[in-house]
Amino acid sequence: MSEDSFDLWLKRGRCSENIWILGIIPFLIPYAYYKVGMGWRGIWFLIAAPIISVLLAITIGIPAGGIAVLVYGLYETYNVAKEHNRIYAEAYEEALKNQE
Repeated sequence: MSEDSFDLWLKRGRCSENIWILGIIPFLIPYAYYKVGMGWRGIWFLIAAPIISVLLAITIGIPAGGIAVLVYGLYETYNVAKEHNRIYAEAYEEALKNQE
């Protein structure tokens, strides 16, 4: 094994560390689901996130896989925010009715 290929292996190792750092983000999302009462969806996402991360890393490359998982995580965070706002709006309307 030449020294150049060893350097390439080291650089590839550093690159693969980045996907695991980005891969932590989807594991935080189920807690947000739990907080707004969407527990089962969070559990399914917790199961699917590592599988999606690994498949994307294998098929389209490690940095692209990390970016795709990050974007999907942001999309799911947006869904959580919408659901939270809907629950809050319903509770607010209920509180207004109870005041009357």
